[in-house]
Amino acid sequence: MEKKLLKVRLRSEVWRAVHFEALSRGVPVGTIIEDAIELYLALSQGNATLNVKDGATLRLKTIKPTIIPSKPATEPPPEPVRTQTAPTNADAPSFIKDNPWLAIIARKG
Repeated sequence: MEKKLLKVRLRSEVWRAVHFEALSRGVPVGTIIEDAIELYLALSQGNATLNVKDGATLRLKTIKPTIIPSKPATEPPPEPVRTQTAPTNADAPSFIKDNPWLAIIARKG
């Protein structure tokens, strides 16, 4: 009974995430869901461990498996994304300043 309840819950949560991939590969969706259930049970009972590739992340909500990275990270963390600097014309954002499409839209309006 417990496995059936888990199966129903996983089926509703996992369906959207896997059915596109399963259909594109030709694998029956039910097979992938059954595999997800088996993996979930093995991880939650401590019968399996995960080796995660560098740079990969897991956002698991209900189980917290012990994750052993494939190799220690030797590279520095990535540089933060640079944001756009303040526009030179304080009256208008940079995407509006000197935009020819705005003149076209104003003429048609």
